[in-house]
Amino acid sequence: MLDEKIKELARAQEDYVIKMRRYFHENPEASMKEKNTCEVIKRELDQMGLPYELVGDYGIIGRLETGRPGQTLLLRSDMDALSTQESENNLVGKKACVSKIPGVGHLCGHDGHMAVLLGALKVLTQIKESLCGTIMFCFEQAEEGGWSIDAMLEALSHYHIDHAWALHLYADLDCGKVSVQPGPRMASVGAFDVTVQGEGGHGSRPDLCVDPGACIVQILAQAPALLKARLAPDEMVTFSVGCIQVGTKPNVIENEGRFIGSMRFYDYEAGKKAMDILCRVIEGTAEIHGCTIRYNRKMVFNNATINDPDMSAIAAKAAAKAVGEENLAETEPWMATETFGRYLQKYPGVFAFVGIRSRELGSGAAHHNPQFDMDERALENAVECTVFFAAELLGKN
Repeated sequence: MLDEKIKELARAQEDYVIKMRRYFHENPEASMKEKNTCEVIKRELDQMGLPYELVGDYGIIGRLETGRPGQTLLLRSDMDALSTQESENNLVGKKACVSKIPGVGHLCGHDGHMAVLLGALKVLTQIKESLCGTIMFCFEQAEEGGWSIDAMLEALSHYHIDHAWALHLYADLDCGKVSVQPGPRMASVGAFDVTVQGEGGHGSRPDLCVDPGACIVQILAQAPALLKARLAPDEMVTFSVGCIQVGTKPNVIENEGRFIGSMRFYDYEAGKKAMDILCRVIEGTAEIHGCTIRYNRKMVFNNATINDPDMSAIAAKAAAKAVGEENLAETEPWMATETFGRYLQKYPGVFAFVGIRSRELGSGAAHHNPQFDMDERALENAVECTVFFAAELLGKN
């Protein structure tokens, strides 16, 4: 009877969840600027009668008490949009809604994550008499840069929490499919920002200069090959450079240059080893060129998102009730990075992928792409997965 009620209540919230997703999508706010987003979420929580507190400027933690002793489950959503101009079109045509804020767009799915959590809370408040324990929930600001995760975890440390759940609306999975498999789901990250100092001059006399640009070229040519040669096959680490800055004129050798990039990995020790290799390449190449280097940033984070096997088994039961066992999918780990990995280091839980791809509707462009879009039918799937997971953990025996 509870399963049928959850289905019915989730369907009843579909229009609300789509409306909220479209509002957030049309009114995006970048990391650390989620003021209006926070106010809207607070308004919705007030209408549900749920108590909450602010974390930092715009993060939110709240509680839903069942009134009966039991475990505590944390449900989490991110809030921030990207500082990227959105396209009006997806892969086949016009989108159902588009950002109204120039240069800012929800191009990763966080608009849907907030709407899904609000919808799930509406359902959970209506079935709390069938549950035991406590449901904590949080809306985390600035997830994209990881700028608020420490404050959120510090605030949550004042509560007893047994398990955690979050999901990502996922462009590489068809709408109707859900993945909750155990093990690594998203990667840790190593970040580097390096300035190479040389001695500038005129391009007609490079012999009188120490060219930082030539040094950077050699560093970036050698690093991938040495990483491949020094890391074991099972120590998978990606290496990418997203920014290179060296001068603006064709006949001037600048005094300094800079490059910024990242590495992704699931094994923290492999990530540390890769960073050590990269630093040896940087320092050795700089010495050969007569340059000096300065690390503006050099960090290796231990935040891979790894699903607990026992919790994944419970999540599989929940997801099967939502979308059918035949629609449980296995996906390759995603090499992007998620702050939810930090939660899972403290609280055994699950990070689910809920498919949003529809070739007919044109959704399926990569995350962080201006054409990113979602099949909104996935939102109800996500609400049901969330509520069924809570019911599996907290349901009365």
